[in-house]
Amino acid sequence: MRNPRDTYFSIKNGRNLTPDEKAQIEKAFWGAFQGLNYHDVLSFGLVFQPTQQYLSRAKEIINALIEQEEDGLLKAVLTTVCIYWKSTSDIIEEVRCVVRLDDFDAFGDAIIVAVKALASVANETKSEVDLEELKEIACKYLKDGSLFEAETYAEAALYAATGDRHIPSSYVKLCLKPEMLKSVNFDFKLENIRIH
Repeated sequence: MRNPRDTYFSIKNGRNLTPDEKAQIEKAFWGAFQGLNYHDVLSFGLVFQPTQQYLSRAKEIINALIEQEEDGLLKAVLTTVCIYWKSTSDIIEEVRCVVRLDDFDAFGDAIIVAVKALASVANETKSEVDLEELKEIACKYLKDGSLFEAETYAEAALYAATGDRHIPSSYVKLCLKPEMLKSVNFDFKLENIRIH
């Protein structure tokens, strides 16, 4: 019997799948939402290239998983589309929907993937709308006293503005003030943050 986890890690380690194994992974991707397996979804992303048909299916799955509050599988689908396929722009509305979810307890892992993906697209397209949304949500979490969530969105806003993927946590912490977050824009330089 095929073990989806073992299959995924063997693909990651460079093993080529047999046509039968590929067919099983593709069948799983097209099967019922309830039968989806985390590692099959990730394997699908590594084995198959994105097509409009696959992206449409990913959108369907994302919407169903939000309804079902299924964080792990939602994270897997977002990882497949946004990281493996580098196709965030093709599902941008679904990514924005996940970014706006206000339940880190139910969707924390998926939200983190979506926030980073949105930040990347915002940086590439210089989308003021997406940058503002990341900043506003960070400010909302600050106001609520939810520091982890605020840091997640603040770091994404800094990445969106600067294109720097490796922002030191000390810089992120210093940006956890509404006035500092509001000053973040596409001309923003990390040097603008004063570390004392």
